Amino acid sequence: MSGIGKNLRKRSKYLNLTDAEVARRIGISARRYSYYVTDQRQPDFAMLKKICKVLRISYNELFAE
Repeated sequence: MSGIGKNLRKRSKYLNLTDAEVARRIGISARRYSYYVTDQRQPDFAMLKKICKVLRISYNELFAE
């Protein structure tokens, strides 16, 4: 799985959401979400589903290079 951090950052900025707000909406800590944004960890499928819903983005857009 390639890193998705760049696309997470880009999409949350487009929606005018902070990382903390995205984390709160998907039900995790801001620290855990920051690991995804910085590509230190990769979310599992269930978490990807939540992230896509909150950021209103498709899997394809999330994984686009």
